[in-house]
Amino acid sequence: MKFFKSFCSAPAKTGLLIAIVTASASCSLKEDRDGCPCHLIIGLEQAVGNGNAGIFIFQDGDKTLTDNVEPSEYPEGYCSDVRRAPATITVIQGLSEGIVNGEEFIIRDGNDADKMFLHNETLQCGSETVRTSADLHKNWSTLEICLITEEDSLDIDINGGICGIDLRTGKPIKGVFRCKARLLDSNFAVYSVNLPRQNNSEDEIYISVKKESRELYAGDISKAIAEAGFDWSKPDLDDIRLRLDYVSATFSIEIAGWDNGTDSDRVI
Repeated sequence: MKFFKSFCSAPAKTGLLIAIVTASASCSLKEDRDGCPCHLIIGLEQAVGNGNAGIFIFQDGDKTLTDNVEPSEYPEGYCSDVRRAPATITVIQGLSEGIVNGEEFIIRDGNDADKMFLHNETLQCGSETVRTSADLHKNWSTLEICLITEEDSLDIDINGGICGIDLRTGKPIKGVFRCKARLLDSNFAVYSVNLPRQNNSEDEIYISVKKESRELYAGDISKAIAEAGFDWSKPDLDDIRLRLDYVSATFSIEIAGWDNGTDSDRVI
């Protein structure tokens, strides 16, 4: 796997222009510059203060660079030399428990989704310098489950068919997703789980509420989420509140708007 070594992958100490001129010294102005690398610069301004950022660069379908950096150390942007050909970049932030496996990010079996912010785009790197900025978007949805019950010591299992993302495209990948919801508030029987971005509303999200070995409620809530107006294609995913009365087998879905604060409610 061939790749060009980044000429400024360490924190910038001098001006960016000086760094570019120095790095280009091996390519004389009198020479054919088509074989010279393109200086790809990724601005990380939006990522500063939110932990490390994972950077992945793909060319010709192969991963040519993987790095994990502290964004504040790159005030002039993260720089890498790439071939003069289209390059796809993926920047992710918020990785915690998931696993990077080759060209995929996989949620560990038994865990819910990491609170991941994602940027993915393809750039035409045919010139000497190409610059972009990582425009990171919320790539998970928190499902808050409020049970109308006097029961305690309940287990809530969540199962689905999306287990991570393709790092080349930023798209969800199919696979087994299963975890238990966390108890947030024992006084009000409120539980929570972070769901990964789904491909569409047809991807199953199956919930099972049990007390010891006795199942109190089970069902696929994906259709109800879609009917409440939830959009899995939004750049920043909204959150979801589920109020479940398993005695009467009724529940309501409320969409908590991520960017505009608006809510919608639908009783099923």
